[in-house]
Amino acid sequence: MNKNNGIQQQENEELKGTISIVGGGNRLGITLVHDLLQQQINQEMRNPSLKNQLKIRIVDLNAQRAAFRIVKTPGSPLYNEIEFLEADVTNLAAAETSLKDSNFVISVLSPKSAMNWKGIINSSHDAKYANYLATSNVVKACQKENARLIYTSETGVDEPSLRWKRLFGNIFYYNYFGWKLKAEQTIRTSNIDYTIIRHGEMKYGKPNMFPVRVVQPPQEISRKEDFSIRTDVSRAIVAALQSKNTIGTTFSIQNAQQSEASPFKENWFSAFSFLKKDK
Repeated sequence: MNKNNGIQQQENEELKGTISIVGGGNRLGITLVHDLLQQQINQEMRNPSLKNQLKIRIVDLNAQRAAFRIVKTPGSPLYNEIEFLEADVTNLAAAETSLKDSNFVISVLSPKSAMNWKGIINSSHDAKYANYLATSNVVKACQKENARLIYTSETGVDEPSLRWKRLFGNIFYYNYFGWKLKAEQTIRTSNIDYTIIRHGEMKYGKPNMFPVRVVQPPQEISRKEDFSIRTDVSRAIVAALQSKNTIGTTFSIQNAQQSEASPFKENWFSAFSFLKKDK
């Protein structure tokens, strides 16, 4: 059983407390907010005593833009209860302040795109700061708050079958995967409750549009499987928050080709039951 600031967590337990999403204004973060709010609605319908027991906080470099992207979506009034904080978590003081009183922290932070002139100029800075230095500060904030961390990483960090992806990423994007690997290592040695979830190339699509696999070394990832539907990754994160079996583990969410069999559809907890702890 995991304990977060007095919050007891069991397998498939309802979520309670403050969930802070670092980088929540990006595409994965927005998808994740929608899924977390749906989780909140579902659990309040099952148990009305849980009303107002879950709080979502978005921590982003541009809180106004993040709020526009998220709250403009029509739907539940719960969207209006989201807290938006503007913070640069590459600054330790800002990270600690913005994540204060968090029970869970989800980092979906990613470097800016290099596919424009500004991105090319800043890519060396972003690859290091967003992938590693920001993560180091988030880890320190989690240690201070006794918060559990869910960190989204990327396939190619150390998988032998994806060595070419890693090589090109490190050469053309300033040691991109090297900084990702260093961030993962920082998390694993931090003594906090963590889960590292890797994803392949992000694509749009409906949940279960392609068969889903939860992959953990020494299982190999083929290049044709190296993609992830954003909604599947988001739902895996929400399920991981409720699963004690994911604590202290690293795994990938992969989407296989349609012709291949899937070990599960939406039964994340069954898939997570086979996970092994990181060494």
